[in-house]
Amino acid sequence: MFRSTLALAFASVALAGCVENTGSNYDYSNSSSATAVAEAACLSAVAAQTNRPLSDHSVGQVLTSEAGISVDVIVAGAENRWSCLSDAAGNVQGASYVGEG
Repeated sequence: MFRSTLALAFASVALAGCVENTGSNYDYSNSSSATAVAEAACLSAVAAQTNRPLSDHSVGQVLTSEAGISVDVIVAGAENRWSCLSDAAGNVQGASYVGEG
């Protein structure tokens, strides 16, 4: 019984670290007018890499930070998302598939 209680206490403490940190330097918001150019650039960059029509691509989560704008791109039929990094002017620094292959 003591082991179960101790294990539950450790699990509770470990999960407490999973709470959102509101003092973060990141903005976990979705699409906005401030990120629209970066989103469009990332959609185009991923579409070029996948050789699929732009209509098969959509924006997932958008994160902004001092380093740039990270855009998750969802491709219809793909098992996982693509990750793209751009600046606010739409200069894409890289786009890569997050899954295998």
